[in-house]
Amino acid sequence: MIDLKTEIRLLNKDDAKTSYKWRNDSQVWALTGSKPLSIVTQQMEEKWLEAVLEKKGQVRFAIIEKKNGAYIGNIYLTDIKEKSAQYQIFIGEKDYWGKNHAYEASILLIKYAKDNLFLEKLYLEVRIEHKKAIRLYEKLGFNIIHENNTFYTMELWLTAQ
Repeated sequence: MIDLKTEIRLLNKDDAKTSYKWRNDSQVWALTGSKPLSIVTQQMEEKWLEAVLEKKGQVRFAIIEKKNGAYIGNIYLTDIKEKSAQYQIFIGEKDYWGKNHAYEASILLIKYAKDNLFLEKLYLEVRIEHKKAIRLYEKLGFNIIHENNTFYTMELWLTAQ
């Protein structure tokens, strides 16, 4: 395997010290499926993290830049059931946009999904206008299976990997 500059680790409550700032940055959420409706405080983010980290049927990781240990984003598998899961990712630290971290974190997550969770399929929704994300997903092997006026639904069969 190639030498990656990115790693993933399980998300934890302390990550709220950083991630709450991303929740309040409209550029980070401009092309996502959902965005906060009001200002998010660190305490609100901690409570949210506590709640989601307790939920079954999902696994949530922090994306880390290996060189300096910076926490730069999140990558998730949610709605895990019947050998499939929903894939979600974002890079919250804008200085790391366009530097291949999303791709590398995705490769690591796909390997985890296949080798540890024995999943067969990942799926996602992406805004049609989010061209950079669509290129990433296609590079990873996702294919568009449905579209409406706002979103593409894409899937990746891990059995073909």
